[in-house]
Parts: sequence; C-alpha cells; structure tokens
Amino acid sequence: MTKKSMARQERDQREAQLSGELNGNNNWTDLHGTYTRSMQGLLAVGQMGRVLNDEKMLSHVQNLETLTANIHILTRDLGEFQKDLQHIFDQHKHRTGPATAEDVMQCYGYVDQYQGWIIRYEAVIMPTVLHILEETNRAELLMRQKAIADQAAAQAAVAPVV
Repeated sequence: MTKKSMARQERDQREAQLSGELNGNNNWTDLHGTYTRSMQGLLAVGQMGRVLNDEKMLSHVQNLETLTANIHILTRDLGEFQKDLQHIFDQHKHRTGPATAEDVMQCYGYVDQYQGWIIRYEAVIMPTVLHILEETNRAELLMRQKAIADQAAAQAAVAPVV
C-alpha cells in the first residue's frame, strides 16, 4: 500500500471536515421553519382587521377614516407579502433535511431571499401596524377614562349629602 501524499492528506482532511459540518446541518428543514414562522407572523398581524368589528372602541377613535384606510392598506400589503413569501417557499418546498455540499450555496440564496423579505416586511408592514396600534390604544385609553368618569359620576349621584 502506498502512502498518501501530504497534499492528498490535506485535501482528504478538508473534505472530511466539510462533510462533518454538513452532516450536522439541517439547512432545508431550517428554511421550512423560517417560512412557517414568517407565515405565522403574517397571520397574526392579519388579525388586526378585527378591530373594525369593535363598535364600542371605534366610537372612541379620533380619526376613523385614517384607521380604516390603514387597515385596508395593511390587508392589501399582507396579501402581497404572503404571495412573495409563498414564491420563495415554492422554490425549495420539496427539500428537507441537511444540505449537501452542492446545495449549500443554493440554500444560502434562499436565506438571502428570506432576509430580504423580512427587511421589506419591517419597512412596509410594521409602520402601518404601529399607526393602527397607536390609534386603537388611544381609543382604548379614552374608553377607560370615560368609564372611570362615568363610575365616579354614578357614585357621586348616589352618595349621601352630609
């Protein structure tokens, strides 16, 4: 048996190291998790439209037109973001488990696409969400203040005069 050259030994060592790193990865499954968490975030934010069903709270909104417009904008944007997210996922949905050495760069390309999607989400969706939350929080505060004032007035009406 011939002894391996030093260059061959180094190359074999690099390949073994790379193989070991790849055997511990779960890149494709991790991408599925990224998709699932992102979709769950979209669905959670989508629930904000329910605020339009709360007539009591809506009666305390200072600028109902702006709130309604922001919810419609949010709903439209969420639909577009869902399509974009689905497009990314559709490109790799058939892949699960560890990525092979040949797949790593492709896998990282999808990671980049998800990161770009998240950056756009934070730049487009979150400001609209914050505007909606500010308006609804202000309305809830007004509702609480009115309830406290009504309760104080009711107690004052029944309090005996001394």
